[in-house]
Amino acid sequence: GGGVGVGVSSPSAKAHIQTASSGSSVASSGDELFVEGSGHAGITVGAGNTSKASLFFADDGDSAAGRIRYDHSDNSMQFGTNGQAERLRVDASGNLLVGTTNTDPAFNNVTGQSMASTGQLQVTRDGGVAALFNRKTSDGDIVQFRKDGGTVGSIGGSVGSYGYMHLG
Repeated sequence: GGGVGVGVSSPSAKAHIQTASSGSSVASSGDELFVEGSGHAGITVGAGNTSKASLFFADDGDSAAGRIRYDHSDNSMQFGTNGQAERLRVDASGNLLVGTTNTDPAFNNVTGQSMASTGQLQVTRDGGVAALFNRKTSDGDIVQFRKDGGTVGSIGGSVGSYGYMHLG
C-alpha cells in the first residue's frame, strides 16, 4: 500500500513504527505524525492546512481530547479541551484570552476574560458575579487600589464579617 512498517506487518501510514510488546506506535501520514501508546492513547502532530499547525492529544479510540494549535494567519497560540473546543488563546501581542477571542470583552460587552500584555484585566460574565476575591484567616484589606505604587484606597473585611471601604 505504499507504506513502510517497522515491527508491524500492515502499516497504517506512509511510515509506521510499532513496538511488539506494548502496542505503542509512531506513524506518519501526509503532513501528520501520530504517536500512539497502548490502548490508543497518544498524540498527533500535524499541519492540517498551510495556515495552522496542531498538536492533538487523544484519550482513547480515535477522538482527540485536547489540542494546542498555532495559527499562522493571526499568529496566535490556541489551547483546546473537551473534544478540541478552544478554551484559551495567547494572541500575537501577548494578550491572554480565556473564553473569548476578543481583547476588550468589557468594552465590547462580550463574555470572557482578557489579560492584556499592558497589564489591564477585563472580565465580562453573563448573568452572574464577574469577580470574587477571598481573604482567609485574618481581617484586613481584600483589594487595594494603588497609584504610582502607593495605596490610595482599599476594600476589606473586619471583625464580625463587616466590610469596609477606605479611600484616600
